[in-house]
Amino acid sequence: MGTWFLANAAANKFAGTLSALIPPSAGESNADVVAKIPSFMGIEISNLFIFFCVFIVLSGSAALLLVVIYKKLIKMMHGVN
Repeated sequence: MGTWFLANAAANKFAGTLSALIPPSAGESNADVVAKIPSFMGIEISNLFIFFCVFIVLSGSAALLLVVIYKKLIKMMHGVN
């Protein structure tokens, strides 16, 4: 149960962190205020296309990580299917 709640808390924190990367749109900023463009790992997120590409790259890297550690995960399960 504790692991379940910890995973939910970590996911909510990560979602909040990533939602801070939404780029400012033309309708939200005033003409006299210069909006700061957020960046993630050195990539400036200036539009929504790049914002959603971040999610694609993160999902792809997680999938590659699982493929790499697949055999070790199976071994750690000790025959439990």
